[in-house]
Amino acid sequence: MLLFQTAVIDYGIANSFIHNLVALVINPGTYLDRNEAENLQMSAGFEMDRATAAVLTDNTVAGSEKFGIKYKGEPCDQEPTWSGNVVHSSWMGVSLISSVRGCTKITNFEVYKCANYGIYAQVRLTTKVDCVGPY
Repeated sequence: MLLFQTAVIDYGIANSFIHNLVALVINPGTYLDRNEAENLQMSAGFEMDRATAAVLTDNTVAGSEKFGIKYKGEPCDQEPTWSGNVVHSSWMGVSLISSVRGCTKITNFEVYKCANYGIYAQVRLTTKVDCVGPY
């Protein structure tokens, strides 16, 4: 059986994702009553952390057992290309693990009802968070 751990994965250049709904992303370590304590796969609704110049507009992740959106942020000195995205009912809302060089910003997200964190950033660089809420 082939079981994907993420709903949408983008490793490409300049791809756009507009008006999509991702619902119920289940981690393979718990699927069908498994209890794999050593399974460290981090599933996500949108895995965009290896994408280059991706655009994510007006998308919703409604229920993810791990991350709603994994991405590398946007450079602080550029206008945001992501807007109107919503993550709710997930373990973590927006995850920033790898990042762009220099200052990174997380902006224009609506994040709510997440069990652990709305925003999770594990980077050494300066990170700015702006316009994240429920609005």
